[in-house]
Amino acid sequence: MCKRYPVAALLMLALVAGCGPSVEKIAPTSPISGLKTQVAEFDMSSVRVSSYEVATDAFGLEVAQKVAQALHEGGVDADTSPRGAPAMGKVMVEGQVTLIDGGSRALRYWVGFGAGATKFAVRGRVRTADGKVLGEFSDERRSGFGMFGGDTETLMHRCVESVAYDVANMIITGEYRQ
Repeated sequence: MCKRYPVAALLMLALVAGCGPSVEKIAPTSPISGLKTQVAEFDMSSVRVSSYEVATDAFGLEVAQKVAQALHEGGVDADTSPRGAPAMGKVMVEGQVTLIDGGSRALRYWVGFGAGATKFAVRGRVRTADGKVLGEFSDERRSGFGMFGGDTETLMHRCVESVAYDVANMIITGEYRQ
């Protein structure tokens, strides 16, 4: 009977940890196949922030860096640039952070089932250097699970990473969601 506990603990850990976000590998038929891609720092000027007391200034650059990293993992030659930098790539990714909501740690702890989840949302577009729009995207992710309700900042960064991988997959496949 005692030997079952380590197995049960490992199964519970696997359930809680889950798999991290993944990105598709670029196919030769992808609209950006073989093109240098530049991901601009996401604009933070129209973001709606609620229940989040930590500085939010760095999220624009963080999401851009994570999109570029996910694109790179998918086989795309991608770099990040500060907002307003001159276009250097054949493909440009531009976006805005639209929502940062820290949710409620108390609700996550006491109620669970998604109550009090943190939320992070973006929208943007992908265009060629000559201005042709390849697609427009929007994405929102929620994270509401953590020990004792989870640390809000940790959950928020988990949302940022998930959004970045979603956006990278849209860019790679050319299948955009609004």
